[in-house]
Amino acid sequence: WMKAVKEYIAILNLESTKDQYTANDPYFEKELAYCKNEQYQVVNKCIREWKNFQISEFEVYSDSKKMNVNSYKELCELASVICRKYYSKTLIVNNELINKNIISGSMRNARNKAVEAILNCEKSNYYGLQLLSPEYLIVRSVLAKNGFLSEDADIEINHLENGYSATNDISAIFNEFFKKANNSFVEISELYNELKAAPYGLRDGYLPVIFAYMMQMHPSNL
Repeated sequence: WMKAVKEYIAILNLESTKDQYTANDPYFEKELAYCKNEQYQVVNKCIREWKNFQISEFEVYSDSKKMNVNSYKELCELASVICRKYYSKTLIVNNELINKNIISGSMRNARNKAVEAILNCEKSNYYGLQLLSPEYLIVRSVLAKNGFLSEDADIEINHLENGYSATNDISAIFNEFFKKANNSFVEISELYNELKAAPYGLRDGYLPVIFAYMMQMHPSNL
């Protein structure tokens, strides 16, 4: 499978410089597209085979207990059980581009625009962000869909499978931090570390958005 992936990457690299070849060979682009699709199918087959592996007595250890996992499906189900156990108060963020610890440069730029709008804009409909822009979608998926904002009366608020929503607990953590900050010097790293640790496990991708919202809600504490 490594050979298949390397060949696919080589085709993608060739595709990025195709202009220097198409001028001399009008069929180059079509042939390249055919090769790309063919190699994609090879790589996709490798991925499907890996995801549907069947191995007897494949061992996974959780809480010092041995778990027998015989398929990719069982591995995913076990991972979900473990995550639900240790991160029982996490947020659901239905935006995989921001719901991670390391985000792309374009998403970082969109997140920075969202943070700037939150901190500098009067509280208006989605802080005046353009409808369906990347920064608008970040605010919607992180704040509105988790009940921090009430911009859209028809929006469905995210909940975990047991019906729990972490919004109130996370807000309480910030409120307690600001209360302590009024009376003494406190490190913001304390707040960050608490939100990153279990049972919250919030992601670095969207945490600045939550920080900006909470600071905008408590301007006297800035």
